[in-house]
Amino acid sequence: MTPGMVTIQEAEERWEVSGRTIRRRLAKGVSGASRTPDGQWLVPTSWLDQEFRGASSTITVSEPVIDSVIDNPDPVIDTPMTSEERKSARVIAEETAAEMAKQRAEADEIRERRAAARQAREAGTMTPVIDTTPDMSYDTRSDMAAQLKAREDRIDHLRDQVADLRVEMAGTTVDLRYAQIAEKRVTAERDRANSDLEQTRSELERIRADLIEESSSRKAENAAAETTVNDKEVEIERLRNKMSELRKDLALSRGEARLKYRRQRRKDQKRAAKAKRKAGE
Repeated sequence: MTPGMVTIQEAEERWEVSGRTIRRRLAKGVSGASRTPDGQWLVPTSWLDQEFRGASSTITVSEPVIDSVIDNPDPVIDTPMTSEERKSARVIAEETAAEMAKQRAEADEIRERRAAARQAREAGTMTPVIDTTPDMSYDTRSDMAAQLKAREDRIDHLRDQVADLRVEMAGTTVDLRYAQIAEKRVTAERDRANSDLEQTRSELERIRADLIEESSSRKAENAAAETTVNDKEVEIERLRNKMSELRKDLALSRGEARLKYRRQRRKDQKRAAKAKRKAGE
């Protein structure tokens, strides 16, 4: 890297100034600044010392939120600012605006004093001008011009800080809106999950009732089946008893039939013998 030149990232770290502010100054024109072949800015350290070394004790605004709002139309929601941080940002903005107004008033008074002095010299009279400026002493005209230039630079620097704060507050507003949208989405998802849970519970209760009903129905069917089996067993036993009685009756009928047959046969034999005796006589 060229000696005496630094990148915007290095300038942010060493001079504690936002990259957005440096880019705005580069857009207006900075003597000695250049670009690398890949398009990266190189800023002279002497210019940084002149512009920002004296302002390093003032408030500088970091650029993560600003860059995300400018470079990314849909910023990603980062960790939201707390109420203390938002209050601090408002206080800083108010203090910066008051400081700008004070510096602007002092610069206007210096301009008025210089104009009055110039008019007095042109008229040949050195009428003293009412001193409305703060207690300041200027040894020479060049000192007054340098002081005026320093105050104008200070005003520009404060304006840049106010712009940065406005962008940061806009980013905070965007983050807040995204957080509100995310909260609504989470709330809707929670309500939908609760609805699904209630529906699942209702379905579970219905299935449980169906299982109880099915169990009762099966118990009734089993009881009816057992009753039927018992009735069948009783019927079978009755039929067995009846069959046994029929067998006994059949055996008894057979015995009686045999007895009748034997008696009839004896009678027939006696008749045949009697007829044979008659035929022999």
